[in-house]
Parts: sequence; C-alpha cells; structure tokens
Amino acid sequence: MQAWLYLSQVYWVSPDESGRIEQAWAWTSFSLPHDWLKGLMGIWPPLPKVLTGLALRYVNATCFLTPRALTALFGLLAYGGFLLLAHELFESRPVTLAAGLLAALYSHRVVLSVVPLVEIQYIAWLLWGQYFRLARIKRGRPGAIWPPRLVSPWP
Repeated sequence: MQAWLYLSQVYWVSPDESGRIEQAWAWTSFSLPHDWLKGLMGIWPPLPKVLTGLALRYVNATCFLTPRALTALFGLLAYGGFLLLAHELFESRPVTLAAGLLAALYSHRVVLSVVPLVEIQYIAWLLWGQYFRLARIKRGRPGAIWPPRLVSPWP
C-alpha cells in the first residue's frame, strides 16, 4: 500500500512527522554514546526518535521514504502480533483466520500502517508483549505477575 500511494503521488506530510524526523536526524549527528544520551533528553518518548534515527543513519538517509518504510514494517509486525495473539487466545485456526481477516480490514491499523506516525510502533510492541506474556502464562511459567499476589507466602 505504501508503494502504491507513493507512486500515485498520494501522500501527506504533517508537521508532527517532519518535526520528529528532523529531531531523529539531528540525533544521528552525535558521534559519541554520551552525546547520544544528551541528545535524547530533549524529547519524550525517545524510542521512535532512536529507531528513526538509526534507520536514517544506517539504512537509508531519505527523510521522506525511511519513516514510511518503518511505519509499513511496524504495521506488518502489528498484524503478525495480532494473529499470534488471536491464535494463542482461541487455539483455533478458523477463528485465527477470521480474526486475521478482520484485522486486515480494521481501519485504525490500516491507516496507522500508512501514515508515518509513532502510534503503530507502540501498537506493535504492545501486541507482541501481550502474545509473549500470554504464551508464558499458558505454558505454566507465569514469572512475575503484576500486581503481586495478595496471598501471603507463609502458612
């Protein structure tokens, strides 16, 4: 979809996007690790800035295409995380297939997978985190569950 929109010359550059890309580009100009940390102090949340900056520096220095490629990548990761989470929850291939078809048409995921904003990154991390947590609980190794148990460990 990203390629089709770009080749059709249908795209939108928002002030939010260009500001974040400029900050990520400025962050990549630091050469030492302590300068990197100093450069991160001015923006919150720093994760999208770091990922965009690393992609701009080491993959492609195009300030227009690189954020869109990252957005498309995280959109695919969010879709894969959703499918795995649905399969882990329901343990049924037909239900997973139906959930996948619904997720493919879900407007928020589709739009956020095309528009280069940071929300799709957090959706992808959240879905994969929920999948791994649920898989760990279902396999009998819950680990540290928050909130802590209200039952005393002593008899």
